[in-house]
Amino acid sequence: MEYRAVTKEDAGLKHYGVLGMKWGARKNPSQAFSKASKKANRLSDKYDKYSSKAATADAKAHKSGKRYTTEIGRGITENRFKKAVKFDRKADRTLKKLDRWTEQMKKTFANVSVNSINPKAIADGQNYVDMLKHS
Repeated sequence: MEYRAVTKEDAGLKHYGVLGMKWGARKNPSQAFSKASKKANRLSDKYDKYSSKAATADAKAHKSGKRYTTEIGRGITENRFKKAVKFDRKADRTLKKLDRWTEQMKKTFANVSVNSINPKAIADGQNYVDMLKHS
């Protein structure tokens, strides 16, 4: 068996950067903006979905509260109110995420000018808009 002395150089773990990161690779600003705006749209749609579900559950709870007067009926009404509160919380969390995301987008893309966007990406976008107009 062979032994080797451990020096101070061998003792530490050396890692710089993020695993899988490409050194020196920069993202295309237009591509990054389109991904960021898609995420913002997704969050907005999610917020709309949860807030509409909360409103529907709340309306059902109020309707059943008027109809049921027995102990069992009150349990049904309470469960419906709990459901409405759950969707309301989800909507609030999603709205907070959306607000943070839009603020981050504003900071990130504040210094990006239209001239720095790849002309090919602009042309592709223009072709897509033209296709939508003609269909």
